[in-house]
Amino acid sequence: MDTELTAWSGESATRRSVDDAPPPFRPAWWLRSGHLQTLWPAVAEPAPAVPLRVQRLDLPDGDFLDLFHGPAAAGPVVLLLHGLAGCARSGYMLHAAEALTRHGYQAVAMQYRGAGGEINRLPRFYHSGAIDDVGNALASVRRCYPGRPVALVGFSLGGILTLNYAGHHGDRALCEAAVSISAPLDLDAAARAVDEGFARLYQWDILRGLKAMIRRKFPMGVPRGPSPPAVERIRSIRAFDEQITAPLHGFRDAADYYRQWSPGRHLPGISLPLLFLAARDDPFLPAPALAGTHTAPANALVKLPDHGGHVGFIAGGRPRAAEHWLPERIVAFMNALVRDRAPLEAPTKT
Repeated sequence: MDTELTAWSGESATRRSVDDAPPPFRPAWWLRSGHLQTLWPAVAEPAPAVPLRVQRLDLPDGDFLDLFHGPAAAGPVVLLLHGLAGCARSGYMLHAAEALTRHGYQAVAMQYRGAGGEINRLPRFYHSGAIDDVGNALASVRRCYPGRPVALVGFSLGGILTLNYAGHHGDRALCEAAVSISAPLDLDAAARAVDEGFARLYQWDILRGLKAMIRRKFPMGVPRGPSPPAVERIRSIRAFDEQITAPLHGFRDAADYYRQWSPGRHLPGISLPLLFLAARDDPFLPAPALAGTHTAPANALVKLPDHGGHVGFIAGGRPRAAEHWLPERIVAFMNALVRDRAPLEAPTKT
């Protein structure tokens, strides 16, 4: 299948076709709240079985990350980026990979440094500004699938990385399209949101995974980091970023980290077709975290439905027949950009 991804600007026919399909999201009647939409996929449904081939990607600084290749498909490649404390086999990643494969796309899931329970070689790990790793993953994907267009799709933290990578590199980005799901534009506002009310439950679960990652790093020595007892006393994502993420990755403090890598700062620089999707009832994303969508360029399609939760978007008429709307939305975006006309010319980006 010879394919290419088309661009759009303003109110082009391609943009309108992306906007019109699939039908607008309507939440399942038993999952009307943002919290239920967020929790259901994580606790009530098994992830689909998707065979994945693991590729160890050695990085220029001596570290590594892993790429998980889905079943062989002849279409464009979609590189999937997971969320904070997630991994390549997180449920939403597998649902997306299954849908993409079913529709003829080559799915590849990136697993960040230190994620997935396997310790990486260096003290550093992943964060919202680790766009060098995204670039290395994209370059590897291009080598594995030469001549094919590549799209970048990120969930939560992966959506942050998608926006920051595409915005920072502009027309030099090593991908032809991007999708950001449930990502804040303001990291400071998002950190405040998960430290309030019921959202602290999500924060506790995320911190549990982050602390486990740091514990695995202690035998190798973690410079500029807190002692093991101090790590156990961390009670918020902001405190984790203040005591661990910031000093370990060269930021003055959490505020400096949030300022430099809030996606709202990089959004105007995105020059490729972009779908930005976030629900207004997302417990991770209060209104201040989404302020700035008006700065999105003409090539961006911003969708802010009233319902959907955080990486949820579950529809369907009954619990035993839940429908995952989100993977089909990603596929519809890709389908609207793909043209089956002239043979694809190999990208000239370096």
